[in-house]
Parts: sequence; structure tokens; C-alpha cells
Amino acid sequence: MLVGVGLALLGSRFYGSEPPTYGGRDGAPLVLGGDRPAGLEPLPDDPRVLIFGDSYTAAEGAEASAGYAQRIGDLMGWSDVRVDGMGWSGFLNAGEDGRSSFLDRLKALDAGDDFDLVIVQGGSDDEDVPGDRTLARSVGKFVRLAERQFPSAQLVLLTPVSLDTAASDDIRRITDTLIGYGVKHGVPVISPSREIWFSTSDREALVNDAVDRPNAAGYDQMARRLAERLSALLDPDVAEDTEATAVG
Repeated sequence: MLVGVGLALLGSRFYGSEPPTYGGRDGAPLVLGGDRPAGLEPLPDDPRVLIFGDSYTAAEGAEASAGYAQRIGDLMGWSDVRVDGMGWSGFLNAGEDGRSSFLDRLKALDAGDDFDLVIVQGGSDDEDVPGDRTLARSVGKFVRLAERQFPSAQLVLLTPVSLDTAASDDIRRITDTLIGYGVKHGVPVISPSREIWFSTSDREALVNDAVDRPNAAGYDQMARRLAERLSALLDPDVAEDTEATAVG
């Protein structure tokens, strides 16, 4: 089942003089595609979790064991976390072999209905692939297949990461498309770029400039921010507290 949630309202650092028109107080998540704040439904004590994504999920820029996806289980108290990350793969980007798009990989994933939560981190490797409408259609195809493949799972989308305070035009375009899809279809979305998980002043400490991806410290920060967001979504008191701030 899919539960709609939202993301933080941020100011002009991302959107210049026109910040997004939906969001929550102090970065608290809100409903996307709904009219009241809500979090994720409670998970089992030790849920089965799939984290599916691109080069960030593959921990490019650091040792594989230091990635955010490899750290999130410890932070959330989850022991059963499967990580499926591949660089140069996306909703549109089919990889160097032309057969490694997210949809291709999901079709090939032999896992059964094996998860309680599926976190899909994507769009970062779609930066150079044009076509907002094509991206939205590809996201829709992926989500519909994920719903069929994992009917017991709740799904969360994690939009592209910006390693600088001001996100690039491509990252903003892709983020807007993913959030637009979430608004229309009630799919949960968390946006590291809009919430500014990384700032330009932190690059020396948190980024591996050789590959323009986080280093071990950067992935640790990414994992902690994601854990904060997921914890808030799983806490009904946080969702209730944000109700008065929902807009749009």
C-alpha cells in the first residue's frame, strides 16, 4: 500500500524568489496528494526493507560498506535491509549496456513480495537525459510495477541529491517532476535537495571531488538525515503536529 507524505518547505536558496508552495514547519514532512498530514503506517519490529537506487545507493565515492543505504539499518534498528544500487542507472538512464534502467532492474529483481518498505532513491543519474514528460511516464511505470511486485510494501521516493547549496537546473527539473508525480498520485517523497542536506561550504569535508559523490562522512550525514525523515514519518505525533501547516 502507498501512503502519501510530503517534504519540507525551504526558502530561496533552492528556488530563488519563489519557494515551493507546500511544506512543513521546521522541515516536518507533510502529505503529498492528500489533505491532511500523515506518516507511514507502523512497520513490523524488524521490517524487511529494500533500498533501490543509483550511484548514491551504490556508495560511489566511498567504500561500499560506508554508504547511506548500508548505514540506515543501524540507525533505524533494522537488521534485514537489502541494498540494490547501480551507478549510471536511472528512471531514464539505461546504463552503459542499454539494459539497466530502473525498470529493467526491477523486472530482473527476483525477490517476491518480500519487503515491508521499499525506498527508491533516483534521478541523480538522469541529469543529462532530457524529457520531463518521458521521465514522469517512466516513474509511473516503475511505481506501478513496484506496486504489483511488492503489494505488501510501503513505498518512499528519495529525489536527487545536490552536493551544493544551490541545486543545478537538471536536479531541480528532475526533483520537480518526481514531486509532481507524488502530488498527483499520493506517492511519498523526500527531497534531499530541497531540504539542503549538503551545502557548498561542506564540500571539502563531505564530498569526494574525484567522482562528485559523497565520501564516507557525506554518506553518514545522508544516512542520518534520511533516518530523521523516516523516523518522523513513522511517528504519528509528528504527523499530527504538522496538520495546521499543510498547504496546497
